[in-house]
Amino acid sequence: MIELIFSRIRHYVHGMLCVFACILPSGISGQTFNGQGGLLIPPGAPGQTVGITISPVTVSGIGILGQGCTQIDNVTMDVLHTWTGDIALFLIAPSGQVLELSSGNGGAADNFSITVFTDFTPLFITQGMAPFNGPFRPEGRQQNTAPPFPNGNPLGTFTFQNTFDGVDADGEWQLYINDYVAADVGIINSWSITFSSGGGPAPEVTLGPDITICPGQVSTLTAEVDPSADEYVWSTGETTSSIDVSPSVSTTYTVTVTNNGCIGTDMIEVIIDPNSIVADAGPDVDICQPESTTLTGSGGGSGATYTWSNGETGTMITVSPSITTTYTLTVSEGVCSAMDQVVVNVSPMPVADAGPDVEICDGESIDLEASGGLQGNDYSWSTGQSGSTITVNPSETTDYTVTV
Repeated sequence: MIELIFSRIRHYVHGMLCVFACILPSGISGQTFNGQGGLLIPPGAPGQTVGITISPVTVSGIGILGQGCTQIDNVTMDVLHTWTGDIALFLIAPSGQVLELSSGNGGAADNFSITVFTDFTPLFITQGMAPFNGPFRPEGRQQNTAPPFPNGNPLGTFTFQNTFDGVDADGEWQLYINDYVAADVGIINSWSITFSSGGGPAPEVTLGPDITICPGQVSTLTAEVDPSADEYVWSTGETTSSIDVSPSVSTTYTVTVTNNGCIGTDMIEVIIDPNSIVADAGPDVDICQPESTTLTGSGGGSGATYTWSNGETGTMITVSPSITTTYTLTVSEGVCSAMDQVVVNVSPMPVADAGPDVEICDGESIDLEASGGLQGNDYSWSTGQSGSTITVNPSETTDYTVTV
């Protein structure tokens, strides 16, 4: 197993050097430091299949990141593993700050070969294809190096820039690999960290204050940059100066901009209004003409306003339509509003007709036939009988009443 892993590095080395060299923009100077290679994953592989492998690299002469436009441009690696979904990769600064590069991605031998982690690309590692060749954004969902590794935070919550800005880069950095599932092993063939210094000036980027929107509402986020930006990279992966967002839950968005190799970043939280409105105009109602009915609306908080399509306001209104009518309720509170409809079905009032008076002889019977209702209406007689036609045989003069 280990012999096979070592033999594969000879196939990738030349291509890796090309990718690393090409990641820096023209005119931007970079300094690369190579970490320790040839380390097994986990350290006792192949007999040991669960454990932590740490590869150090000593950095000097860089100083504080973010000053003088100095930043981490990329972390590159050739890491092989028989099941990459079993491992989590982290970059740890000399002062202890942690950035998740990848956790639980891939499957059988989906190696991190010729892999470049950088903020300056729209594609996240989770969107990559084995063997993850080329540049990817770090997964960046958490800063915990121990499993389990939940995906509660959005991709790109943590980046090279917002994790390490202000950190003294001089000292020992670590590529920290946690092989937390048994049965498979791997090796760190090589890895490096590259710092870049741009020509300035450093851009100042502003997204403005946090905003509150309603569920389903679309908001446009715009990066205002001074003096200018050559490139925009959002935590969503988009690369324009403005983006439209419509999150289902409150979400923090980050934009990273570059200007001649120098970077600036800002973040904004788009908050979903906790007092979200679900307007309810009540169930449909059936009435007879010319009856009236009371409509009752709900769905808002204590400060909500209720406006009906007939111009009336309030949670309760009384209506007396002459024909079947649909009423629309709009509930508004703060920046949010919602609508619902209720139908008042109006049936015309029937005109009951029991027929003309009739005369019969003693002992005879006669059919009484009522009218005045519509199809499907009910006829109830004072005899207790039902139906539009009944047969009666009174022994004396009798009044019969029909209710339609």
